Amino acid sequence: TQYRPRSQELPAVYSNGPWYKIMTYTGEKPYTGGALAEISRKPENPPFPWNGFQATEEWAALVDKDNNGFGIWTPGVQKYIGGFAGKTGSGGPKSNPTGYLAPLHMEILDHNIVYTYRYRLVVGSLDEIRSYVYKHRNRQPGLNFVFKSNRQHWHFRNAADKGMPLKGAWDIQLEQNNPTIISPPFCVEASTIKTITIRAGFKTGEDKARLIWTKHGNKKPNPEDVISFPVKSDGITRSYTIKLAGNEAWQGAITRLALKPCRKGGPDKHIRVASIRSE
Repeated sequence: TQYRPRSQELPAVYSNGPWYKIMTYTGEKPYTGGALAEISRKPENPPFPWNGFQATEEWAALVDKDNNGFGIWTPGVQKYIGGFAGKTGSGGPKSNPTGYLAPLHMEILDHNIVYTYRYRLVVGSLDEIRSYVYKHRNRQPGLNFVFKSNRQHWHFRNAADKGMPLKGAWDIQLEQNNPTIISPPFCVEASTIKTITIRAGFKTGEDKARLIWTKHGNKKPNPEDVISFPVKSDGITRSYTIKLAGNEAWQGAITRLALKPCRKGGPDKHIRVASIRSE
């Protein structure tokens, strides 16, 4: 059985009452030393107790009134949830007040895999926590998703695949209408990306596919944040280079991509995606 993608805590961390402030960077210019943000402790959508946010520097911290505490850094993960329950400022490990933080990836967990991830817990002041991430982060620019052996933390909606292991590319069945393949969150400046090349084989019965993007601060794409591109529906893997430089809607900070290979699904429709890369 293939179950739908679910958010996985990578990991879940908890604090005692003195460490009640959730601090992170949520802006559109990560790693430039911009002002930090304090995440509200009150739930935005009760009764669910935690708030979601995009930590564009890939870390968040639970700190005390003097901004000392601990940070959680899971490289490559920007989706977080967190909050605080109870009275702030005091309490030990057996007291009710509790802070919570979790970096999240939306993942499909197959029955035959070992799922691994890496994280760092950094103890100190906010400056020390942030400096540690700046020093040790991966500085690889652009986007580079190669689906040779895994899904690269992408997931799909209205689609399915045959599970793991992948055999050199990601084969996705498109039996339902409006199938969508969705990237993990990231944060890149649009002006640094001129093109995106999708290497894939389409068997959809349609001659166009769509690339969609989400901008910083938006929960979903704007209607204009999409570009159609021609495809050959013969199942042969080709490179499709999409020019984005000069597109009026391709501006600001981009935080997610989605690929819509077709509009109507069918029992014989599928796509084989080898890679999605930017230049």
